[in-house]
Amino acid sequence: MVDRLISPLLIALGLVLLTGPQVRANEYEFNVTAGPGELIVVASPSAEFTLNLAGSPPAYSHYSYNHTAVIAPQTSTTQSLTINVVTDPSATTKASEFTVYTAPDSAAWQWLNTLSSARQLPEAEALLTAFNQPNQAPQQTCLIATVLARHYLSEGNKDQAETLLAPPQSYACWQLAALAMQTYFDQYRFAEASQLAISLLPDDFASASEFANAAFQAADWPVMQDSITVFSEDAIAIPAQTSYLSIRLLLTLGFSNVLHGSTASSQSLMQAGKYSLEQALNHASTYAYPGLQPEIYNGLATYWALANDNAASARYLELAIAATQASDNGKNQAELMNNLALVYLWDGRWNDAQQTLRETYQQLSAQNESITAAVVTANLASSYMYLGDWYTARRYYERALDLSNTTLKDEDTTYIALALAQIAMAQQHWSAAQQTLAAAAQLAETLRPDKLPLIYALQAESLASSNRLSDARIALNQAEDKLPGVIRNAERINALTAIGKARLLLGDYPEAGKTLAQLEALIDPEHPQQITLAALKYQWQQAIEPDNFNALYHTFAGASELVFNLSETLDAYQAGPHWFNKVRTLYDAHLDTLLTNPAAKQINEALSLLDGYKYQLMRRKRSDLNRQRVFSQPATESLWQQRMQLESALVNHSSEQQKQAVQLQLDNLLEQWQHQIPPEDSSTDVVTNTAVNLADIQAMLTPAQAILRYIQTRKQCYVVAITAGRSEVSTISCPPEQTPGASGAEITHQFSAIPAQTYIPDWVLNNRAISDLIWLPDGRFYHLPMALLKGPDGTYVGSRYTLRQTPSLRTYLQPTNDKPLSPFTLGIFDAPTYSATQETSDGWRSKLPPLNWAQAEGDELATLFKPYQVNRYSGADATQQALLNSSMSHATLLHIATHSYFDPNTPEIVGLAVAGNSGKAALNSGFLPQSALLAQHFTNQLVVLSGCETALGREMAHDGLQSLAYGMLSAGADSVISTRWKIADKAAATFMGHFYTHLKTNGNSAHALRYARQQMQHHPRFKHPMHWAGFTLTVIPQSAEQFSF
Repeated sequence: MVDRLISPLLIALGLVLLTGPQVRANEYEFNVTAGPGELIVVASPSAEFTLNLAGSPPAYSHYSYNHTAVIAPQTSTTQSLTINVVTDPSATTKASEFTVYTAPDSAAWQWLNTLSSARQLPEAEALLTAFNQPNQAPQQTCLIATVLARHYLSEGNKDQAETLLAPPQSYACWQLAALAMQTYFDQYRFAEASQLAISLLPDDFASASEFANAAFQAADWPVMQDSITVFSEDAIAIPAQTSYLSIRLLLTLGFSNVLHGSTASSQSLMQAGKYSLEQALNHASTYAYPGLQPEIYNGLATYWALANDNAASARYLELAIAATQASDNGKNQAELMNNLALVYLWDGRWNDAQQTLRETYQQLSAQNESITAAVVTANLASSYMYLGDWYTARRYYERALDLSNTTLKDEDTTYIALALAQIAMAQQHWSAAQQTLAAAAQLAETLRPDKLPLIYALQAESLASSNRLSDARIALNQAEDKLPGVIRNAERINALTAIGKARLLLGDYPEAGKTLAQLEALIDPEHPQQITLAALKYQWQQAIEPDNFNALYHTFAGASELVFNLSETLDAYQAGPHWFNKVRTLYDAHLDTLLTNPAAKQINEALSLLDGYKYQLMRRKRSDLNRQRVFSQPATESLWQQRMQLESALVNHSSEQQKQAVQLQLDNLLEQWQHQIPPEDSSTDVVTNTAVNLADIQAMLTPAQAILRYIQTRKQCYVVAITAGRSEVSTISCPPEQTPGASGAEITHQFSAIPAQTYIPDWVLNNRAISDLIWLPDGRFYHLPMALLKGPDGTYVGSRYTLRQTPSLRTYLQPTNDKPLSPFTLGIFDAPTYSATQETSDGWRSKLPPLNWAQAEGDELATLFKPYQVNRYSGADATQQALLNSSMSHATLLHIATHSYFDPNTPEIVGLAVAGNSGKAALNSGFLPQSALLAQHFTNQLVVLSGCETALGREMAHDGLQSLAYGMLSAGADSVISTRWKIADKAAATFMGHFYTHLKTNGNSAHALRYARQQMQHHPRFKHPMHWAGFTLTVIPQSAEQFSF
């Protein structure tokens, strides 16, 4: 597990002659008898303290292997020793945790006695001078080295500490060895920590190894270097006694052997470690040291996680958390919760892991934890990566690396390098992945050899994907050579998955089949990784039995059920969309099978599959009636307002450094939000995935209508064309990749030479009875400017046909319930004015030109619909609160004419320019992000987004561009008109004038849009398609197109 729960190793020293302590507040009294010429030594696990003894000056504790003080008694009679606690970070140190014993009055102990007489620790230079004294007893030098090394470690001077922790000859005191062991353990140098622990407790290890040998017949760990003398013959030794400190040492012996065993692929060393941990737990219970139990439980949880029993691991971690809470010591609770989240990750409970890590992060902010923010951030990144949110995962991993300068260990660097490589591979950035994997391999060679099989396997997959086949085979052989040494199932599954992908890419189908069989034996039937396995198995079956449709269907059906089962546990706004993005590979493979064998049954299956896959989350969001209740709660409302403020700052800041700082605040706030609002509270309605029937669809179409369902898989693009009397699947060219943020002129030029028959089948174009196209995009087709394509006769598609997009055939064509018509109402939000403030004087909002024609557009619209109820907010009144009030969100038609925000470099942030509100600082940025729209319930029949690029946003495979238009539809609007590129203010106003005039006359939004396109082609200034072809209508139910005035 990451950043194990081991505090400074506190080890029992010598025999103690004392009676039970008397306790008064932060004061403990012991009756101690010291023999002639003996000193009294006191050690504490975490508390800084002062010693008082009659007739002797006070002694002050200093931190070496633990907090220690030495005092010289004036008589050998029994005396009362008083311990006054000065500081106690855990606030729970008990009397029984103090170790009190006697030591001979030697030079070494005299030095500690002298050190204890000073309240302040000497400067490092003074300690170094004392360390370098010639002809000094080695024991004294060793004790000085312990104090000096701890001082260097506390200052972060690791190089200086390292030279002291590894003496050239041997250890002259066990204290320095114990500190070195602790340090190595904290640095994930488990082999060195294990060897020192074995040397410190040889008898305990002998018992543990005897037990392990009995279980595994013969030891399989590397032979310990018995020839190395760890301790000199006259070294200060550990007295044989059972105490708090010696149990801690036994705990560390067990924990380090478990972890060394895992990295060295030694099950017997792991078993020996488990035995030592169980002995430590038994001693802690017998001698009533409950404060040690959480750490021991954590060690046992680590053993069971590495032994592939996640249920047992989770049980021990839950015991550890309960023990921590029972002892009123919450100091390490966040660390235990972090480890529990890791177990959830390995067990496929990714959403549980994410929520647990969020709670862990809150614990970190409240307490000074031994677990670091870097570790939790890296683990949270892993949860995002498992769920397919590559963007957030990468950002969090890179942030963890930034935080790791003093807190993250080398193993984590290897782990993060591996994760970043996997993200690059998921995004098909093969060169970047190979560079990162090479760096990870260098680290793993010396630090984490157990990671090498996965690294080599990923290298093989990446090289094969970039067509470097001979190099891929070399890496593949390296991976398979190292694979037998991998103990933990999660690591083995990841490595085998990459090996399987590489085998398939190389065409080694028999060997790929064997790899898939190994994976089937390892992956639990309900684990989400079954979906990845299904995608590989499907690809393998396509290669060896391409005509065995039953086998392919069976493979897909089981995985698809898992996809939807997991999606119901994820929120529909963040995790859910990325999860559906991640599993698209499996869906693509099945779609290729269905669409290359296009019988009616297969077309039905393909349409049902796409409809369920691509519209499932939007249906959940549109039916999310809990939204307003959740957002109206004081705590969540405050967080949401802060989110909008930060998103505004992200848009308005100009420097990259400022943006990164704001992004960090925004990420932290979003984690708080997700922690407070679990997925089941934000969207409770589960939408069933019912089938689409081709015959039923055709029965609902008129002779004038045709449906064009576009599909882009990893291999090919298709169009399924459907009319009332015919259906056909055609393989077509995929649209050209579009430059992010391209202008209307660039896009129209790019498509000017592409005829309409490239994307619309000839039999549809040649049917003159068809005048109405319903089209459903996918992949690059979301960027297809359908209206500007030209048919064989040179007519623009946007002029010849009435066009609308829809995300779902089932929802678009379903009959509407008869309900009483409400009176028509119109909401107008236009031309907001804004006075720049210091906060945004250099940002996006302050640089926007005034929208004079947008105001004229609003004036014309208000006049046109004057007989009806019109609510208008214009200029300084066009604020955020105005747009979100009920007169706007519940108007039959809502017209919004303002600047919109879209940056291809940060496509996840989209929004609208609004007027500032001087009354509320949090809302004074002049930017309304899409998140504000999702917090509102819109019931509009039509929303017109008459701004630039309102149809653009981050592209998601499952439901397209996460644009302002998408946000409005998700929040409940039935239809939206949006723009694919930037359109001049006056051109937009002219277009809208034609649209609204015809809408009022004809009553149909799709027809009115076609009319406006036709009229613009006769305009002397705006006839070029860049002025009118970018307007797009997206409709949920067909009934939303028809208005009644």
